[in-house]
Amino acid sequence: QMTLDVKNADGNIDHWVVEDIGGARGMRERGWDTLHPGDEITLYYHPVRGEGHAGLLIRVAFPDGRVLPKPQPPAGDNPQHGYGTQ
Repeated sequence: QMTLDVKNADGNIDHWVVEDIGGARGMRERGWDTLHPGDEITLYYHPVRGEGHAGLLIRVAFPDGRVLPKPQPPAGDNPQHGYGTQ
């Protein structure tokens, strides 16, 4: 679970909670630990029903083009062959 401060259309801050279905360990494995307080991001999510500021996290995009979660290698792929490296 992550908590976020989001600037709304009026310039005020709304407090949001988003969850990832992978839990804390899964989030780290997919790169979520690279998010830091103060990062400006675009958040994609499935909203909860009603008017709450909460949802299920889909992905995060950074201004420099990075996207989380990091792509996962296909099942059976061997990561030591350079999957995901540039």
